[in-house]
Amino acid sequence: MSTRELAYSLIDRLDEKQLDALIVILSGMSGVKPVEEIEPDEEELRMIAESEADDSEAEPIEDFAKRLQIAV
Repeated sequence: MSTRELAYSLIDRLDEKQLDALIVILSGMSGVKPVEEIEPDEEELRMIAESEADDSEAEPIEDFAKRLQIAV
């Protein structure tokens, strides 16, 4: 079985949610934007504005995980 045939075979087994995720991944790899662009809602716009206004330094992932009591 060729690589292309294997890829098609695997894709045929995916459900719609998995296909959506695959499209996002492949779009990122190819530099092509996904077909459906979703506009941010009011809450997302608020969070975007807050993050743009935040001039603090980023927190290392290890510290963030420790603060949330998540093992890394």
